[in-house]
Amino acid sequence: MALTARSYERKIDVESEAFRKPRNMEKAILSETESLGISLQNRGEIVRAAIEGIAYQTEQTRRQLQSIIGRSIRNIRMVGGGIRNRLLCQLVSDYTGLPVVAGPAEGTATGNIIVQMLGLGELSDLSQAHDLIQRSFNFQEYTPEK
Repeated sequence: MALTARSYERKIDVESEAFRKPRNMEKAILSETESLGISLQNRGEIVRAAIEGIAYQTEQTRRQLQSIIGRSIRNIRMVGGGIRNRLLCQLVSDYTGLPVVAGPAEGTATGNIIVQMLGLGELSDLSQAHDLIQRSFNFQEYTPEK
């Protein structure tokens, strides 16, 4: 439903205090969009508003980070359960104008295992760790469409 839902020009601020620990996330999103003058019509539009808010915030963060480090960011790597949402990955690519490489979905567990392997001497450095991850998982690539 979110894939075919309308997109609105204004985006919710996903870092708003309203989203920290809401009793009901759907109601929090509806309240936030209503404050922007947007009336969402169905669950697909609610989910789309949330996903677009995340993608928009990713672009804002990319700009800030780029300014701080003084060089261009050439791509984005996404890990964790959110990568199972293809619309999210595609919108992050669209909003940032950068290619996105998504995977692995179990990023936290993978990172933990890699750190343990480094600590035990099973891997000698981060280059070896990176190579192992690349060989062990399937990655999905997204390129900007809009």
